Amino acid sequence: MKKYSHLINVIGMIFNLILIIITFLTFHQTKRSVDISMQALEDSRKNDKITNEQSEKTFKLSQKQLERNLSKDSMVFVQVSKSTDSQIKTLKEIQNQFKISNSPFLQASDFKFYMEIGKPIQIMQTINNYGQYPSKILYVKTGHYFGSFQPISDSNLKYDPISSLPGIGGYIVRGMPEQMEIVTNTIFTKEMEDSLKKGDIFFFLFGDIIYRDEVTKEEVEYKYHIRVYYGMPLARYVVLTNENIRHK
Repeated sequence: MKKYSHLINVIGMIFNLILIIITFLTFHQTKRSVDISMQALEDSRKNDKITNEQSEKTFKLSQKQLERNLSKDSMVFVQVSKSTDSQIKTLKEIQNQFKISNSPFLQASDFKFYMEIGKPIQIMQTINNYGQYPSKILYVKTGHYFGSFQPISDSNLKYDPISSLPGIGGYIVRGMPEQMEIVTNTIFTKEMEDSLKKGDIFFFLFGDIIYRDEVTKEEVEYKYHIRVYYGMPLARYVVLTNENIRHK
């Protein structure tokens, strides 16, 4: 019995030794696996860090490039806008010059004065249109007065009580002037004649013509004011006011 008992003890010791060896080998293998996993995790972290750094650098470079492109695009847009504004301004100037050069432009000329003692003073004048577009006469007002060398201011001018004159409602076109006869209600006297000859007084004539540009439909006011020296019928005169005023 002792023999068998000893043998069983030996076998148990051998079995325990084998278990210890197996346990050691398993622990060693497990530790190695853990070390490999940890190293792999560390390597992965390092690779991720490098990748993130590269991605960040790439992003920053892309952002800088985008900012440069936006800056260039902005400069190009500004330059294009300035060029476009300049072209539009030039086009408007050309259109305005074309409009001015072709718009109707009235001028009174060829004045003739008929002053006969005991009769109303009469004036003949010609209205020319020097523009390319025709003008439609809307109304005409004229006036006259005797006075000293200095003319009366526009605010104090009084027009003659004449309801209509030739040319109202008609057209004045380039190359076809309108002859206008004005018969005043002032009777010329011997005293007027003597004063005119001496230069003590002067005869003044003024007019106001409203006409319409038939192309643009804009209304224009033509005003003139002249000082007349003695002489009939082609008296010498000086133009004091002569302007076309466009009403918008």
